[in-house]
Amino acid sequence: MKQIYITLQIPSRTPLPAYTQPTAYRRPLRHFPNPPETMDTRLSKKAVSAHSNIPIKTMPQHRKKTPSSQINPTKKKTQAELIEELCYMRAEVAYLKELKALSQKSGPKRTKPNRQTLRAQHPLKYLLHIANLPKSSFYYHHQDRPDPDAADKALLVETYRRHKGRYGQRRIAAALSWNHKKSGAVDEAVGTEKPSYGRKSLPPSRHGRNIGKPPQTPVQSPKAQRKKWLTDVTELKGKDGKLYLSPILDLFNREIVAYAMSRRADSEMVKEMLEKAAPRLTDKGTMLHSDQGVLYRTAGYRELLAEHSMVQSMSRKANCWDNAPMESFFAVLKTECFYNAGELTVDELMKQIDDYMDYYNRERCSLKLKKLSPVAYRTQLAQSA
Repeated sequence: MKQIYITLQIPSRTPLPAYTQPTAYRRPLRHFPNPPETMDTRLSKKAVSAHSNIPIKTMPQHRKKTPSSQINPTKKKTQAELIEELCYMRAEVAYLKELKALSQKSGPKRTKPNRQTLRAQHPLKYLLHIANLPKSSFYYHHQDRPDPDAADKALLVETYRRHKGRYGQRRIAAALSWNHKKSGAVDEAVGTEKPSYGRKSLPPSRHGRNIGKPPQTPVQSPKAQRKKWLTDVTELKGKDGKLYLSPILDLFNREIVAYAMSRRADSEMVKEMLEKAAPRLTDKGTMLHSDQGVLYRTAGYRELLAEHSMVQSMSRKANCWDNAPMESFFAVLKTECFYNAGELTVDELMKQIDDYMDYYNRERCSLKLKKLSPVAYRTQLAQSA
């Protein structure tokens, strides 16, 4: 028997019933004794059954919505089950609070939740289930085993305390001859606080292009010591007044040659500084660079420079690049000696600066001087010459 097929196109905007095919409705003609010219896809099951002679029971049936009262009827929990559920929820809240405390930037830094404290307050099985941690892994890490990094941690803490918290990760690695990765891993395990120097980056220009490069500094670092010196004055505030500091820095090894302190920024302070630095002069023609401040324009200061055969140099007008090494030293001094010291009187501040100047010249290593202090670098160079 030859069968003839017909194809009925379904309008795109008409919703498709669950029992129709997605593209076209194709069925042999023998199932439609009296096929209509067009078949509406929205016909009821009875109409389709009348044309196709297909029993309604064989068509796909839509599931009837089961009343909510018949789906998993709630079973009343006993008092013991309710208490156990309450204990679990309390343990979960305590664990989440511990995780939130770890994510906060302020406060002491911790690397993992304090499970010992939580364990004393909540059952261990709840905490392990919340942390998704196997019981075997928990007991493996809590065995009484010797710490392989115990010696390194003790050495790092001793170096950190000897330098009064002024050393960060790079200088600790340089002082102990470690790799910076090892120093960072051990430092993170110990949790020491690093000094913050407050580095600031310059924002890009608003017009989207650079006008020009910064001017080249005319005062370059010399290849021999006692050739080019820098000087400037900075202000420190104490409890009972202000303190002014005027040091001389050698550009060769960043060593503080001499310094003077006073409660007033006057010409007597810079003269005292020059008198202290005069015995360190070996050759004539040492250049002393400063800004165009009024202290360096007085006749007494200029006569003292000529007396010691020194050449005076000044920065260009409104230009901070020429005296940048001196400004950098002031930033390091205030960060490591002044900001973390608290409120001090002027006399206490003077004593602390005296101690820091000796520490800076003889103990504090510089990464630009082959990981040596300024005095050690100068001594090593003199011995090798």
